[in-house]
Amino acid sequence: MDFSLSEDLRSLRRSLRKLVETELKPHDAAIEENGQIPPQALDAIRAFGLFGSNTPKRYGGLGLDMLGNCFAIEEMARAHIALTIVIAMYCSNNFSVPAGASC
Repeated sequence: MDFSLSEDLRSLRRSLRKLVETELKPHDAAIEENGQIPPQALDAIRAFGLFGSNTPKRYGGLGLDMLGNCFAIEEMARAHIALTIVIAMYCSNNFSVPAGASC
């Protein structure tokens, strides 16, 4: 039995890590200081598609399976636990936020 990750999952993980490093980690101090997630961080998450991570692609989501969602949650934890909670809520409850909507 082969337990190695597919290229799609490896690519997803690399993309998520880049998002975290470039768009989310810089907001860590602001989250700690203000107790709020800056709109710029939420915009970056939304632009990546994580508010519709397990929504099927035909409806505008990423169409991730459970393992892909776990990667999203894990990578968000690298930036800040508050981001992890936001993403985990959407991943586990199958909520979606349409493109252009605010949350």
